[in-house]
Amino acid sequence: MSKESKESLFRKIGGGVIIGVLVGHLLKISPLDATHWTWDFLKSCGSILVEKVAVPKWLLGTFILVCALLVGWIYQRIRAAFSEITYLDYREDCFDGITWRWSYDLNGHMHQIRGYCLTCDTTLVSSEEEDRGFEYSTGQTFTTFRCERCPDSRIRLLGDRVYIFARIERQIDRAVRVGDWKKVVEERRKLESAKK
Repeated sequence: MSKESKESLFRKIGGGVIIGVLVGHLLKISPLDATHWTWDFLKSCGSILVEKVAVPKWLLGTFILVCALLVGWIYQRIRAAFSEITYLDYREDCFDGITWRWSYDLNGHMHQIRGYCLTCDTTLVSSEEEDRGFEYSTGQTFTTFRCERCPDSRIRLLGDRVYIFARIERQIDRAVRVGDWKKVVEERRKLESAKK
């Protein structure tokens, strides 16, 4: 709790106590009487809760039925709210022959984008190289993604690592904006449920 909020809390409590003492003094109520009245009020509320009451069985049955229906309705609403997909469920997609996965921070911004092998699902290793022609460099940089487990798994993309990851982030952002992410998430859920 910050220093300002502590001071504010103390001011509110102190102000309440001062107002209570002033009102009690004006109405000529002693603090002992006020405590006694408060205790009597709480006891009477408690006795109402534990007192036996005659209720017709049809009314009790109706009350129980309404409560059961209400609990069922609330349960369905909560379950539906948690089962609805949002763009935050979109954490995996395939671009350029690579499975890309990422996560979201607390603000809903994506981070930790990583590429995975389509064959064995291993994290891919990337390396940059400059394209060399026969006699001179073309000046283009390529990034090669390869799997350490699958020797034939190499994917060469135009651009350096920063450009590739920024391009993948733009593709993910586009899928979120236009709604393509829903189809991907639903397909993933179907695959996961089929595995179970």
